[in-house]
Amino acid sequence: MDPCTHYDRECDYLAACCQEFFPCKFCHDKVKFEDEKDIKKAHRMARSDTIRVRCRHCSYIQTLEQSCQNCGICMGAYFCSICHLYDSNLSKQIYHCEKCGICRVGPKENYFHCDTCEACLGIALIDAHTCRPGMLKANCAVCQEDMFTSREQTISMKCGHFIHRKCLKEMIKNKCYNCPLCLKTVVDMSMVYQELDEEIAQNEMPEEYTDLEFSILCNDCLKRSTVKFHFLGMKCPECGSYNTARS
Repeated sequence: MDPCTHYDRECDYLAACCQEFFPCKFCHDKVKFEDEKDIKKAHRMARSDTIRVRCRHCSYIQTLEQSCQNCGICMGAYFCSICHLYDSNLSKQIYHCEKCGICRVGPKENYFHCDTCEACLGIALIDAHTCRPGMLKANCAVCQEDMFTSREQTISMKCGHFIHRKCLKEMIKNKCYNCPLCLKTVVDMSMVYQELDEEIAQNEMPEEYTDLEFSILCNDCLKRSTVKFHFLGMKCPECGSYNTARS
């Protein structure tokens, strides 16, 4: 088995689901879910069901405690008996949030727990996010990974929906500037729209299309309007966005 790249610890979990030892649930899921050829045997590991670990130094098998009962080695500088989590990488500054019910990567002072959203958010979002009950208890719209328990950092987009920061960067890299959920623009497009204005002014439509009009819906302001057709785009007269679609 490849070395674990997810956690720094001195023990392996006995997975309750298959009674095999793995460095962590992610290593287990890689083998038993992603790489399992027999779809009937494919499954994920629930760390909460783990009740025994094996010391990597003396191979002693025991219940979940911070130190090995046999050789005394500390199996994780950070140990949470609630989440069954061991990790000696103190740079992560892991902390347990009682309201979330899980351990999170810190430092703790950089986050706050929003009771309405039911999740820990970056301190910068205290007055800069739209509260939605349980909004992080969903899959990322891009990678489909659960955001509530994900180890990846999440970010609030301009529209208020949350997504993994790395997924947003990948979207922008691939020139996708709309929220996958509500289609609102999530980056500043003012310069792009200005260039579109100039291109449309320089490219008149053929005479037979001069008076052609369409009813459009703006994905940004949600207003409906009737505008003249242009093959480069149809601008919303309410907010100036080209993020529109025929309605």
